[in-house]
Amino acid sequence: MCLIHIFSLSLQQESFILHNSLPAGKQSPLLFLVQPLAAGIGLGLSFSSWFQQWESILLVCLTASMVGTIICHKKIKPFPYTFHNIYIVLLFLSVTQIGIYWGETAMNRLDPLYPDGEYQQLRVVLLEPPTEKPKTYSCLVIPEASNQKLLLYIQKDSLSSHLQPGDQLEIKSKLSIPADFSEEFSYRNYLKTKGITMTGYVNKRHWRLSKENSIPLYLKIQIQAIKIREQLISRIDKVITDHESRAIIHAMLLGDKTDLSTEQKEAYSRTGISHILALSGMHISFIVLLLGWLTCRLPRWVQHIITLTGTWGFIFMVGLPVSAIRAGIMLSILLLNPFKGQRSMAMDRWAMAAIILLILNPIYLLDIGFQLSFAAVAGILLFMPFFKIIPHIPLFIQEGTYISLSAQLAVLPLTLWHFGTFPIYFLLTNLLVCLLFTPLIMYLSIAITIIGEITIISSPLSSILTYIIHLQQAIVDFIQNLPGSQISFQYFNVGSLITGYITIIILLKYLHKKDSKSIIKLQISIICLLLCFLLKC
Repeated sequence: MCLIHIFSLSLQQESFILHNSLPAGKQSPLLFLVQPLAAGIGLGLSFSSWFQQWESILLVCLTASMVGTIICHKKIKPFPYTFHNIYIVLLFLSVTQIGIYWGETAMNRLDPLYPDGEYQQLRVVLLEPPTEKPKTYSCLVIPEASNQKLLLYIQKDSLSSHLQPGDQLEIKSKLSIPADFSEEFSYRNYLKTKGITMTGYVNKRHWRLSKENSIPLYLKIQIQAIKIREQLISRIDKVITDHESRAIIHAMLLGDKTDLSTEQKEAYSRTGISHILALSGMHISFIVLLLGWLTCRLPRWVQHIITLTGTWGFIFMVGLPVSAIRAGIMLSILLLNPFKGQRSMAMDRWAMAAIILLILNPIYLLDIGFQLSFAAVAGILLFMPFFKIIPHIPLFIQEGTYISLSAQLAVLPLTLWHFGTFPIYFLLTNLLVCLLFTPLIMYLSIAITIIGEITIISSPLSSILTYIIHLQQAIVDFIQNLPGSQISFQYFNVGSLITGYITIIILLKYLHKKDSKSIIKLQISIICLLLCFLLKC
């Protein structure tokens, strides 16, 4: 019963983070602003070279729009009906143009610093543990006095196998701009979302360790957090001997998916629960609940400070994944709100998290994790109020079902666009795995990490945890092998994506009003969606 109670709290993606939502239908001011900002950033990222040529004209238009917005804002009170619509339009245009400029500037900042295909001699800092390949080690590095990252493939030898985060290297490498291997997936843009602009191969004779210590403070903090994560991974590996179980624990607890096999990733993807292998709001909610339980007897303000510090420390340690940052920002706004004496709305928190992330790094808009994370939470916030509690069915089962349906509906167009597949049994797998196994694996993994090698305690815990992970894997394998476990949509393109979200918006409008016009619009949008799919547009 304790486990069920814990999960019924964390089911709402970030537990209490999503509980304070307003009734659907009330317009959030920040939600209004995030739409043109995201649209503008998207345009700026997509057409950065074109906007760069017309940058002066864009700035003139932006200035004119902002001046017009200020003038109309002052005129609203005496002439509300005359100037209100003009004010809204000009404000929308102003924010859109700010987004265009910010997106275009961000894309230009990621223009490669070095000529394509030429040898460079550089001093670089290793940011993460090297990933072993058949003949090389893949190393994420950052050059001295630069914010752009490089992905280097260092030839294997006795020295490269001992490289650690924080090592400074002097290298000679032929750097190249990453190529796109297919029209469906832009590998170059994928690397740009990680801040990586160029790649290169380093011969074992063309690198050496540097004795200089010129690492900036912010990099030292980041590297230290990664070293702590590696120490925790080492503690887990000393207790858990099964490789498959290790890989699942590394992914679910610390966000390290390097040890996951292709078969494991494919199985979780086909059953619609790959999100449990990527740190997200659900994982952050477990950390928040644990910290809240440990500090429950302390004053509330002390509890909030410890919870925020612990949560952000965890997010930083696991490498700042965008979905975890989003959950952290929403949690911070919620917990800090009582100090300001204002009531915060859930959609405002969602929009504020999006605005902060897009301002800090507009390239996040191209990140699949960013898109899926924000779409899923928006779906939960917007669709959950329309589900009704059914008597005689346990509440945690109903919440799990409604949250899975809401999130899946919101991410459906994105999932089909990016991956071209849809897991038929996603609801069954989410209820079984997320309800029964995820909280157990998370908390047992935390316990083993803390206890370490105290054999009398860690040995039985590790055996129980390994058994639970094997049982979870058996259920996942069974469901993925059921007939029709996955449907492929080969021709779900941009037109289908846009029409899909128009259909979802109209569906929400119908749920609010339930009038005949909304029904007609919904029917038309569904027909257009089917036509887009059939015509492959």
